[in-house]
Amino acid sequence: MPRKNETKEINSMKNAANNGAKSFAEISKETEIKYNRIMYILEKHPVVKERLLQAFEENKKVSVPKVKRKISKKVIEPVLPEAEKYIIIDASICGAKGALQAIHREISESNAKIILTDITVEELTKLEDGDDNTAYVARRILSNSAKHTDTYYFIKITKTSIIDDKSIVDFASTVKNAVLFTADKGMNAIAKLEKVEVNFFIKSNKPFYGIIYKDEKPVLKAGLDNNNFIIIRHKDSLLYEGEHCLYNGDEIFSLRKTDDEKGVKLLCFKVKIHPNNSFETHLVDRSFIRGNYVNYKYKNVYSIFKQFSNN
Repeated sequence: MPRKNETKEINSMKNAANNGAKSFAEISKETEIKYNRIMYILEKHPVVKERLLQAFEENKKVSVPKVKRKISKKVIEPVLPEAEKYIIIDASICGAKGALQAIHREISESNAKIILTDITVEELTKLEDGDDNTAYVARRILSNSAKHTDTYYFIKITKTSIIDDKSIVDFASTVKNAVLFTADKGMNAIAKLEKVEVNFFIKSNKPFYGIIYKDEKPVLKAGLDNNNFIIIRHKDSLLYEGEHCLYNGDEIFSLRKTDDEKGVKLLCFKVKIHPNNSFETHLVDRSFIRGNYVNYKYKNVYSIFKQFSNN
């Protein structure tokens, strides 16, 4: 039997789903129940969780008539709050390194105001439903914008082009002391042509894919994944079965047989966890193992791989 508070929270979740919520993130926004709290309650009530998931699917099927936005050659400059600096966010930074840290730094050091255009909000909402780091960053930006209304501002801009990036750049060009945050190369080029100041974020070079979030913490399943065998080194332990929470400094090893099956390709990724639980992974080494020669650094890792690949 759920406790009184839990019953009230579960009813709030159901009401949010009945009102059209399409994800747990949307329920969190509408009910003001923290995302972690929602997942904690639903782990204890799997039937409720299943019904909410079914409701999400039904809500996604409901067709919303699309209104075609008119393209205007005249840019209408919205009324902005007074500030010495404005940061205009493009959703592409969700897939880049250090985006949340850069936003926080601008707020704390420059007292900057963060501007989210209606186009960016729409893109962030599409990204937030995933389980990867990009979705996590999108959720954090939307969550912070709801909490810190004196710092984050939503601005509806004029659609000046069929290309959304161009419309955002056109808007940025009308804002004094504005810096555009983007990780999109095309948008970066357009902004430079329009003489808009840009902070261009570089996406991770060959990140490790497969990490998901559980209770807002990065988690990876070790063991066989398709043709790859995943091993996690945490401190002095090698983890090769089951799901594990990742910590700063952990290493991820991905091993697979070469196409001719005469050798093994090994990739080593380093994990960096930020204080807000967003993460980065960087490819730090690669090795090809043929015959009996194995780099001493990977001897134990390769031994586990051989044991499970029946070699």
